[in-house]
Amino acid sequence: MEKLMKRVVKYVEESMKNVEMYNNAFSDINMKEQSQDITTKRADEIKAELKAKITEKRDSATDSIEKMLNQVRESELKRIEGNRQTVTQEVMNELSLLSQIDVDHDELLEYAEKHLNSPLVLRRIADIAKQKEIPFALPDSEEVKLEKILNRINGDVNYVTELINGGDLKLAKVKLAFLNDGTVETYDSMLTDYSGSSNLLKEHTVVQEAKKLTESNNDKVPVNENNIPNADAVVAKMRLAFAESKLENGEWD
Repeated sequence: MEKLMKRVVKYVEESMKNVEMYNNAFSDINMKEQSQDITTKRADEIKAELKAKITEKRDSATDSIEKMLNQVRESELKRIEGNRQTVTQEVMNELSLLSQIDVDHDELLEYAEKHLNSPLVLRRIADIAKQKEIPFALPDSEEVKLEKILNRINGDVNYVTELINGGDLKLAKVKLAFLNDGTVETYDSMLTDYSGSSNLLKEHTVVQEAKKLTESNNDKVPVNENNIPNADAVVAKMRLAFAESKLENGEWD
């Protein structure tokens, strides 16, 4: 799962770079056409060639991701099925006791989370909550969490495809930047909820940005000629502070 997420994050980043490269190339072609260095016909031919290249890269990447996604779904469903909990007599006795004593929402939730891989137990807990008139929503099963993650990944990949297909590569660049900024954080949160841990944020966003600052041997945020701080450096500083906080609190080893 983590490997698949990293591949999608890489795809978003590659798409940003490709779109920027083609935007620059299109601008160069337009300038040459305006200065009559090339004819309109030749300009259109070059643009068509560039669009064909970006489409080819997109199709190759999405095919690879789709194959990985299907492999992850198949392997994870097998793992979940292999770990399916059997309902023992001890568990049945506990459920019977729960139905007879006073319990609150949090106690039912705690028990449900303990038996997420047992649909029969979850249904019985839902029945107990209804019987006791306790407003209660069962936590997502592993299967449901899996499908939510895969649907999110598939949606992100399709979104990138739609942006590139839209033809407005300048708009695509802006929207891809927004997507890229939140993808790792979202995937990290979803993976942690699904499997209990994740290194996506730690290994990708924070550490890489912090490393850039460390390698520069300069803890000051660079500014331009108008004394305005560089936005990327500001973000890197913030992420470095975030990383140091995590380390100090013992959340990362």
